[in-house]
Amino acid sequence: MKTFPNAVPPDFAGIISLSKWREHVGIARSTAWRWRRNGWLTTINISGRHYLPAAAVGRFKRRATAGEFAKARNPPRKSSSFRKVIAIAGCALQEVAAQTEAEDAWEQWAASHPEYAL
Repeated sequence: MKTFPNAVPPDFAGIISLSKWREHVGIARSTAWRWRRNGWLTTINISGRHYLPAAAVGRFKRRATAGEFAKARNPPRKSSSFRKVIAIAGCALQEVAAQTEAEDAWEQWAASHPEYAL
């Protein structure tokens, strides 16, 4: 879990632009957008720019420190990709077996019909 020990820069005066706060905390634009979309950050729109009031920063820091936004990791399952690999390998083996069977049949037929030999 990422912690935010200094969630606001030292020159914070009650309201800070979202972009400046983002740079100070070290998160990407997409992360800030996702946090706003999820309702974790409450911003104020002033002339098309998003700002964070001191109360919103404090609320976010308290909630993050309490672990409210934490969720269990959900690692990808290996079994589904493993099954795909096995299925592809199985198809390839069947194809090779069918080709080998056809070549064996041709050799048997050619041996029994020398008049058609190449």
